[in-house]
Amino acid sequence: MATPNDSLLSLIREAGWTYEALAHRVNEDARRHKVGTTYDRTTVAHWIRGSRPRRPVPELLCGLFTQRLGRLITPVELGLADGRPPARKDAASLIAAIPGLDASGVHGGVRGGVQGDEPPSERVPGQRARPSSEGLPVPASHEQVWRGAERFFVQQTGALGGRRTEPVLLAYLRSTFGPAGGALVMATESRAGLAHAARTAVLLAGSYADACRTQEAEGALTAAEALADHAQDRPVQAIALRQLSENALLQGVTPLASGYLDRALEVSRHAPQPVRAYVAAQAARVCAARRERRAALEWLETASRLLPHYTGGEEPFAVYSTASLHYQRAAVLVRVGEPREAHAALTASLDERPSQESRAVLFSLLARARLYHAEGRREEMCSAVAAAEQMNVTIASVSAAREIARIRSVRQA
Repeated sequence: MATPNDSLLSLIREAGWTYEALAHRVNEDARRHKVGTTYDRTTVAHWIRGSRPRRPVPELLCGLFTQRLGRLITPVELGLADGRPPARKDAASLIAAIPGLDASGVHGGVRGGVQGDEPPSERVPGQRARPSSEGLPVPASHEQVWRGAERFFVQQTGALGGRRTEPVLLAYLRSTFGPAGGALVMATESRAGLAHAARTAVLLAGSYADACRTQEAEGALTAAEALADHAQDRPVQAIALRQLSENALLQGVTPLASGYLDRALEVSRHAPQPVRAYVAAQAARVCAARRERRAALEWLETASRLLPHYTGGEEPFAVYSTASLHYQRAAVLVRVGEPREAHAALTASLDERPSQESRAVLFSLLARARLYHAEGRREEMCSAVAAAEQMNVTIASVSAAREIARIRSVRQA
């Protein structure tokens, strides 16, 4: 029997809406997203009694309530997603919240794979076997191993994309934080262990997003934010919130994107400058989506000012390259109607991008193809799409494949 959704009922009352008024707003917002809905007061009553609407309705509801109430409202707070486990309940609950790691996989032995498969045996360079004795502190050397694994996965994702890295990331999470004579609690109850789990969850979210598995990506980011908050890892918490904002923006739910962004900006005040630049670039994109041209350009300048003060280092979650910022700048300039400057930003991004960052190059080519299409430059668009398609043979990004198909369908129409 479904559990009544008291959280949703409370928010409806706080917003001052009737069931009928909320249904009407959802129908209007859904039409703007090219989704046909005919909800009425009875539908909302069903939600209150415990039924859950299908995507993208939970995200649309979050956007509506966020805009109405002036604070971030997430699917969890609406009672339309599994709740974030209490941060101090136990380490296993935090890890188990990561999509792909079911409860049996974290708590109960080798049958932890997706759909009951046994986890693969791959290990990344530098990964060590877990200790089997209970009650021991996490050795300081483990932190070095974890940082090495993070660098490895960041490089692999940049070179191969998410589809290639997802199964290895899941296997690594199970191997690192799965049960082995108490090692789960030993590893994850340390601040460093929780931070490493959060960072790995952020990378896994990127893999899910690359495979167009939006729900899993959001779940992984939500879990990462909870883990990072508990570990007091403000840079990774800001990154997770920033990526949640990006996902909401890609789905067209701008109010929700704004809510996540506001929280990311608040948290990033305690983060290194590259992370602050990364969040500032997202602020520019959100402002551009809200048609706030001046604010968007100002946020781009803020991001640019933050980057020159960073001299580099080995911390993979405190790096934001100028090539990445140029890519974001191009996206903003397209939205504010400056195509020539957008082309220049894409050129700068491609010129500065290391050749091994194949996935980023692929999506830069697709961004250029979209820009050529908007300008009616058919020949250049076809050339860019062909180059992207050739690159995607190796990367196998579902997201890129869909974008290639979309551009070609528009071309043929």
